[in-house]
Parts: sequence; C-alpha cells; structure tokens
Amino acid sequence: MKRQFLVVAFLSFFTLTGTVFSQVRIDFSERTSLLSPSRSIYSINGDFSMIGNTNMTLSNYGEDLMNDGMMVFVDVDADPETFNSSTATLQFSRENGANSACSRVLFAGLYWSGRGPSDVTFDVTKGIFRKPFDKRKVKFKGPGQLEYLELEVTDDEIRYPATLNEDLGMFVGYKDVTEWVRAWGEGAYTVADIGLIERHKLPLRRLGDGGCL
Repeated sequence: MKRQFLVVAFLSFFTLTGTVFSQVRIDFSERTSLLSPSRSIYSINGDFSMIGNTNMTLSNYGEDLMNDGMMVFVDVDADPETFNSSTATLQFSRENGANSACSRVLFAGLYWSGRGPSDVTFDVTKGIFRKPFDKRKVKFKGPGQLEYLELEVTDDEIRYPATLNEDLGMFVGYKDVTEWVRAWGEGAYTVADIGLIERHKLPLRRLGDGGCL
C-alpha cells in the first residue's frame, strides 16, 4: 500500500498590529528535524499541512468595529491552571483516496509568536490569580492527552528584541514536536500560556511611514 508522508507546522500566535519594520535582523536558515538533523530538503510523496490559532482576541469583537480595542486572553481548555489557550485540529490528507492510517509524519514544528513586556519572564494577573510567564515556555498537548507538556526553547530557538523599545517586546519561539505528533496523530492540539499580557492594541503604521492608517 502506498504510504503518504506529511510535514506539519503548528502556528499559535497573538495577533497585535503595531509598527511594521522592514529590517531582517536574522538571516534565514532552514529548520531540520531532530530525527534527521542532516536533512533540510525533503523529496516526498505526500503533503504539507499548517494549522494554527490565536491566544488573544478583542474584548469587544465585531466585524464592523475598529481593531484598536482591548485585547484579552482566549482560554478554551476549561483548565483553571492556564491563563490563555487555543486549539486547532490536525487532519491528514484524504485527497485522491489517500488512507490517513498510512500517513507518516516526517517533521512537525510548533511556532508561537506574540508581544509582552521587555523582560523574558514576568508576572501576569487574571482576576484574583497571579502567575509567572516565560516567553521561552509554552504548554502543549495533543489528541487524547489529559496533561500538558511544558516545552522550553533553547537560545537558538527563540528570537526577540532586547528591550521594549525595540519592536515593542515581540518574540517568536519554535520547537520540534515531531515525536509527539507521530505518537498522537490526528485530532485537536492545544497550546497554552504563551507569554502575553492583556492590553490595548497600538495603531497600525504603514511600512516606512510614520502616519497611522
């Protein structure tokens, strides 16, 4: 039976529009799987899948409203221990009669992005509760899992400015999650406690332009 191969990318992010910069501070380099570190290019008979969600939303949302209101946590997991969480569903391709049971995950990468204080670690309050957040850490679980895994990036798996004045505390983290996605397979994946804070959005600016839209 013909086997299908799959490359998966998970995206979990906090969308907050601020000043847009054109500079590229870090040269592009290919990601490689821990299971095949010598390979950055794959020739496969298969597919690529990308899923994602947001861990923040407007407190007063409407399709005809301005996008400069208060941003609040999305928290879908009914877990009092998490302050923010969102879920996306991974489904293997069934195109052209493909049998999902014959699919094999070659690589799965989890990416999360957001904006917070200038510090890497900071405290966050939600209602009467207060807890520490760390931009280098997220909670991650897949189909059938009752408990979260806590993932922590190494220095070369996260990018962020040094101070709040540089890109307003933005950061991007990455973790190779191939082994877990291979074991868990299709279904709902949840990412929780991204290092964010509830706040007002900032005005959108044109690239290379100091004026607000």
